[in-house]
Formats: sequence, C-alpha cells, structure tokens
Amino acid sequence: MKFGTFKARAVKGTEQYGETKNSYPQIAVTMRIDIGDGNSQDWTTYLIFSPDAAPYSFERLRALGWKGSDLGQELVGIDANEVDVRMFSEDYNGKPQSKCEIVAGGGTVKLDKPISREAFAAKVKAISGVQTGIGGAGGGSASAKPPF
Repeated sequence: MKFGTFKARAVKGTEQYGETKNSYPQIAVTMRIDIGDGNSQDWTTYLIFSPDAAPYSFERLRALGWKGSDLGQELVGIDANEVDVRMFSEDYNGKPQSKCEIVAGGGTVKLDKPISREAFAAKVKAISGVQTGIGGAGGGSASAKPPF
C-alpha cells in the first residue's frame, strides 16, 4: 500500500467489536480505499473509545455517515459517505505498522487566552510597528527583513 491521503468508504457489515490491550472498547471497520486507476484496496481502521479518543472516534463515525446515538444498535449509514483516509507507517513495539486513519474535521484547539481580532491586530502593531506586514496601509515595507 502506498502512503498518503486517499478517498475511501466503509464496507458495511465488516464492523468488529472488541477491546484494546488496555481494555478500552474499539470498533474495527474495513475501509475500501480508492488507490487510483479504478483499483481499490481494503484496509482496516480502528476506532478506540478511551476517554481521550472517544470524541474523535464518534467524529469519524459521523464522517462515515452514521447518524445513530446508540453504539449497541447497528451502525446504519457508515457506508454512506466517501471520506479521506490517511495511510501511514508508525512504529509499534519497535516494528513499523501500516495504519489507516479516517481524516475527520481539522482538529480543533481552544486557545488559553482568546482575544478579539481587533485586539490581536493592535498587539501585533504595537510589537512590530506594522499593521499588515507587507507595506501599504499600516506601514512597513515589503522588502523589510523580519526581525528574527
């Protein structure tokens, strides 16, 4: 399998339910990956429901098309949407392992000290003396060298 980002769709009926070695619930789902030229390859992705990973696993299920609210019921719709999957290699116990990960959302962060866009611009101007950083309105020069 090549590494990179590909289009894929879950294969309905391939879901397997189990636990990780740390006893967290997990679902294994076969993804049918479009590898180009009309060819596809099946690969398994794992959705882990630890306290930290559960929100991302639910987000991935939703990206696939699942609209349910009870994991004890059939995962209706998980084959509805084509999604991006990232194929990559990661060391596990000192050995490289190929992995398939559903790309969902952009990853979100919450800044510790949010400020308004206006306050941000004012702080940048106060620090750098430049509003835009590229000359024109707000000062500065397009050819000015950065201070670092």
